[in-house]
Amino acid sequence: MEFAGDVVVQDPTPMQTIVSGLSFLFYSPFFTVIKIAAAIYVSVLIVDIILLIILDGAQENYRKEKRGTNIPTVFGAKRKWKYIKARLNKGEQNHYKVAILEADQMVEKILTDVKYKQPTMTQKIEKLEEQHVSSAALLRKAHAVSARIVQEPDFQLSRKEAEETLLLYEQFMNDMEIFG
Repeated sequence: MEFAGDVVVQDPTPMQTIVSGLSFLFYSPFFTVIKIAAAIYVSVLIVDIILLIILDGAQENYRKEKRGTNIPTVFGAKRKWKYIKARLNKGEQNHYKVAILEADQMVEKILTDVKYKQPTMTQKIEKLEEQHVSSAALLRKAHAVSARIVQEPDFQLSRKEAEETLLLYEQFMNDMEIFG
């Protein structure tokens, strides 16, 4: 301990000496480069872990656990559904019919991807198990409209009926968690 006039100057303790030496190292350009490299490395590790979880089938396992079966998410389903619903804005009956037929076709692909390999949509719907799909009755009703469009060339379809039918398909797809 030294006296410099009225001020007492104290020698730094060994701990203070170590801390000041480490703080110089911590703020040095070399250590900054090491910190940036470590941050990049940790980021890559996190992305790898997420990819491993996805590739390992975590989503598939979750769907199996929740729904009792692995129901695949249709790639671009939201975009396709928006496109189908946009047909209603055209204001023509033919567009309403095409929207219903496209929705029916989309649902048929979903059912085929899941496990229903029957040759026709009607047969696929008949095989739906009510415990897995609570909206199966709604789907049957919607498909009946689609079948009438195909079988009856003069079938008249109002915008309101088309909206109601598309809503039935949408309820089914929401129940199946197709939109994510």
